[in-house]
Amino acid sequence: MESVDYLETVGSGSAYVANRDRVVLGGGSRPRVLSVCFEPTNKCPGKCPYCLIEDHDQDWPTEVLRSVLAALLRHGTMRFGFGGGEPLLRPDLNELASYVRRHGGGTLLRTSGMFPMVAAETREAFDWVDLSFDTVDPDVFRKCRPGVPYEVLVENLGNLVRSACRVRVSVLITSRNLPSVERTVRYLADVGVRHVRLQRLVRRGQAKTTWRSLVVEPQVVDEVMAETIGLSGELGIDIRELRTVANTTLCIVKGDGRFYSGEPDGITRRGSVFNVAELQGVAERLFEAQADAYADA
Repeated sequence: MESVDYLETVGSGSAYVANRDRVVLGGGSRPRVLSVCFEPTNKCPGKCPYCLIEDHDQDWPTEVLRSVLAALLRHGTMRFGFGGGEPLLRPDLNELASYVRRHGGGTLLRTSGMFPMVAAETREAFDWVDLSFDTVDPDVFRKCRPGVPYEVLVENLGNLVRSACRVRVSVLITSRNLPSVERTVRYLADVGVRHVRLQRLVRRGQAKTTWRSLVVEPQVVDEVMAETIGLSGELGIDIRELRTVANTTLCIVKGDGRFYSGEPDGITRRGSVFNVAELQGVAERLFEAQADAYADA
């Protein structure tokens, strides 16, 4: 495989700062795709009614995935969100994330936590773990994510927190879990979670057909978010709305190197990471917004 030459690519003074999940840009940093949503698989047995995946791709071997990551590192990408699908389906997941970290990139795992996780191994491979935990009510949870074993997720959450992993929890607000949002956030604070992100429903993938039964009036969502974020001081934790999944910041990279950007409800294929000109073209369009969302000068 070609040499990555990552430090030369990102430039002097540029680095990913793990404890803040921010990128520091050195002087004269050139436009590049700073952050990507990397999908080592987009398969998932979760059966979530609001899944964003529309079509399931084939899985690619480790060597192909590593070559895609190497191309992004050479380009200068500094923040890699491993998602899907359910990334825990990949037995080589920690190996791939560790490869990125060895070459200076920051790694985030976005998972439903549906399979048992070894906290120590996860901490070695990932700078952050983002868990989807929509409600503390087990019966409601099973309606939100029918294929995700609630008990496994709860055990993973506890183990990760106790192992000093950097954990963020995402709560997607729908009609099903709306009454339990505050109770859920209080529970998360009680078990040691320090960062919570509130999400709005996106009309993409499976949500196109389930939208009417799941969507909550925007004004109601605004009120619930404001009230919940207002608990930050009382609970002593960081509660925010997740705002970075937007047309100006989103770059999704598939396992074979295809990459997409655009509106969350209308993602467009832009090219391949192996085509330097195509990748740089998207970098020119995304860089300013991504720098604002993810970076410090």
